[in-house]
Amino acid sequence: FPSHDTWDTNSYIFRNLEIDKTGGKVILSAPTIIANELNFISGNIVTDSINILTMNAGSYVTGASNSGFVEGPVKKVGNTTFEFPIGKDSYYRPFKISAPSNASDAFQVEYFDEGQILGNNIDSTLTYISTCEYWRIKVVNGSLNSILSVFYESGTCSFSGERTAHIARWNGTKRSIVTGK
Repeated sequence: FPSHDTWDTNSYIFRNLEIDKTGGKVILSAPTIIANELNFISGNIVTDSINILTMNAGSYVTGASNSGFVEGPVKKVGNTTFEFPIGKDSYYRPFKISAPSNASDAFQVEYFDEGQILGNNIDSTLTYISTCEYWRIKVVNGSLNSILSVFYESGTCSFSGERTAHIARWNGTKRSIVTGK
């Protein structure tokens, strides 16, 4: 972990951060903010709900792949299209949002390589819920009016039969297809 550019009493702030830890992980012990570029060469960053990685408005990620990504939640602030560099273990599973409306909009996304635990009730627009992986998006500030994309690799979680995949949301009692933009 290189020395940080600036800090306050609660977090590290980097203009640019490069991760090059072959076969290893960088475990955050404080909230960390990237102002410009996060570059993955090798190795994962491990975050949690307290020691979160925040990508500031205008920041971007390069080099994320199965060899380097974030294990845990990532928060993005701003109104630019962004691909969250997330996954678990050796599986890179990015989540992309199109440009939100406002510069103050903020979203937090995390990938889970297990079945979701919120419930299995579904409305008539869905026929199946994945039992082996899911992504969780949390609106931290603003509203979600973006186009959402998940990146799926068939080798880790297979569907039985031919199915069209949709992003669904949990409304507290059942799952339904995300509609809108």
